[in-house]
Amino acid sequence: MLKAGIAKCKISPDVNLIGSFRLHWEKKPLGIHDDLYATALYLNDGCRQLMMLSLDLVQLTNAVAAAIRNEICQQTKIEICNITLSCTHTHNSIDFIDEDNVGDARVFDELKSQIVNCAIQAIEKAEKAKIGFGECCIPVAKNRLSCSWDPAFLSLGAMDPICDIIKIESVAGKTLGVFFHYSAHPTCAMGSEFLISRDCIGVAVDIIEERYKCHAGFFQGAAGNVNFHLGERAFKYAAEKGEILADYISRSVPGIECSADISIDSREQIIELEKRTDYDFTIEEVDREITTLTNEFESLLEQNDDPFKIFHVFNVCKTWKWKKMLYESNKTHPNISVVIQAIKLGDVDIITVPGEIFVEYQLAFRVHGFPKHSMIFGYANGYVGYIPTKAAVQTGGYGTEPNIIQQVYPEAGETMLNTGIELLKTLHR
Repeated sequence: MLKAGIAKCKISPDVNLIGSFRLHWEKKPLGIHDDLYATALYLNDGCRQLMMLSLDLVQLTNAVAAAIRNEICQQTKIEICNITLSCTHTHNSIDFIDEDNVGDARVFDELKSQIVNCAIQAIEKAEKAKIGFGECCIPVAKNRLSCSWDPAFLSLGAMDPICDIIKIESVAGKTLGVFFHYSAHPTCAMGSEFLISRDCIGVAVDIIEERYKCHAGFFQGAAGNVNFHLGERAFKYAAEKGEILADYISRSVPGIECSADISIDSREQIIELEKRTDYDFTIEEVDREITTLTNEFESLLEQNDDPFKIFHVFNVCKTWKWKKMLYESNKTHPNISVVIQAIKLGDVDIITVPGEIFVEYQLAFRVHGFPKHSMIFGYANGYVGYIPTKAAVQTGGYGTEPNIIQQVYPEAGETMLNTGIELLKTLHR
């Protein structure tokens, strides 16, 4: 008999501590628009346990994710291959990528404790339950290379309109939880007012929780080259997209049939990937740009110029610093280790990838011939940056140029997907 437990814990950081360079050039938010959460889904089919956590974070580095997963393993005795940390990738959140170590020790220690406690609470709340799966089509996201929805599979401008839904019910039929999976950057309100926020995902989650009086959570998909919104960023756009998401999902939830007769399993494999050395820059050029932009940034600060202009220069400078970070890291660490995880939930297959994998890979996975519901969880169990397709790298653009947030060759996406598929085959034997 299946048992399921769901818990939700606040993980908003102290705004007086380091949070994210995405929120302010001093790496501290100016306040909280809406709180960040960890939402844990615990499943036990009598043979195996599975812990899946949705985290309102930009991402977790490989080292940070490993430390949290190890602590959950020690505290709960759940095998580490059965623990998934999936970041929603809201940009108004905590970020652990920075040359100045955004991952302040105090922020990390508190965050780890909160996430581990959330997992423990989910286990404590476990009860006999049923699970069901559904989907709906939500043509709301846009590829960064396209200004309109383009459903073309395996082509530049592609996006995935499918929203996968996981529904948890009590034995009596009460909805205990609704989790949804969709592929798009939740950046509708990115940087808005320099405030912490879950963006449109938080809006959708709050609406679903209110309508069904249950917990809700989000598992990010292959969103590397897809956004919910293009253009001006503001909280009004987050509200608009969040309401659309919630309405589509809410109409689909009642029709999802649940069953307690389900088996769960998971496997993972650590693979080594070569980091990019096909630089489109020289280190001399990088140093010149960093110096020029740093001087401009400091001048704007002295002049007390427009904050958004200051922030823009700060971020342009940071992209050059990211190039230097890759160059310097390659001197001592030319390869990077990543965790690929495969999860089987009854007739649902999931592959987790530690980065911003482009949506074309998810479209390929969906038509591979596995069960009806086939998902890629991006931003899961670590982070290696963008994982573009070969075609995207040839075309160029954001997420395709070599730097510390795009440090693997385009072949890495195929390697990750194929590794996940091979792991799933072992689960289906």
